[in-house]
Formats: sequence, C-alpha cells, structure tokens
Amino acid sequence: MSRLHFTPAADRDLAAIYIYSYARFGQAQADRYVTEIVRRCEAVASGRLPSRDASRYRKGLRSHRTGSHIVFHLDSGRGELLVVRILHSRMRLDDHL
Repeated sequence: MSRLHFTPAADRDLAAIYIYSYARFGQAQADRYVTEIVRRCEAVASGRLPSRDASRYRKGLRSHRTGSHIVFHLDSGRGELLVVRILHSRMRLDDHL
C-alpha cells in the first residue's frame, strides 16, 4: 500500500472545496464530500481504484474522478502517492497543472 501525501496546492484545493460545499450545501454534505475525495485517494494509493493516464498535462501524472472533481496525482515509485491538485471538472485544467 502506498503512503498518501498532498502537495500544498492540493491541500488548498481540498480546503476550498470544503468551504464552497459548506456555504452551498451545509456542513454535513461538505464533510461527506471531502471525506469521499480522501477515501478515493486512499483507494488509488492502495491499488483498489484504478486511475487514468494524464501525462498530457505533466509527465507521469495520473488522475481519477470524484464527484465533480478530478484528482491529479503522481506515483513516486517508492510506495508514495502524491496528490498534486484537486480541480473541478469544468476548470481549464491546462491553466492549473
């Protein structure tokens, strides 16, 4: 099982998702959604959830979807999965990766 790490940018993304979800849908939904994002990242890290090649944005980059968001990550090859960004699917991804 890979260890899971988040870049500072990914941490900011997750915090922004929580703040937006809290304001729009309430605390319970914000808690559920952010927890689901983290759980799916853990599932990718453990090999239980597949990810897709996203190297068109950056060499070695992979991605998986959670709800309306796309999680971009790198596998260090040393048992570490690094979450690089968590972006809304409607964003211009090229501008943020």
